[in-house]
Amino acid sequence: METDGKLTRIVVVGTVLAVTLGNWLANAQDVDSPANPFSVVENWAKLPTERAWGQVIGVEIDPDGKSVWVLDR
Repeated sequence: METDGKLTRIVVVGTVLAVTLGNWLANAQDVDSPANPFSVVENWAKLPTERAWGQVIGVEIDPDGKSVWVLDR
């Protein structure tokens, strides 16, 4: 029975270390990487009240560099 307790502790400690290391690696940033120039804009797409979004089948940036075209069904 004592061996089962040791094994359980080893598994628990190993799991905690794996999760901690995984979180640390996921949050680590490359020092040499440039800052992210993008930001999230909530509710940017405005549709008439009688229209609802369908399945989005394509997204393209307009050549003007300012507009976004979204194709839906």
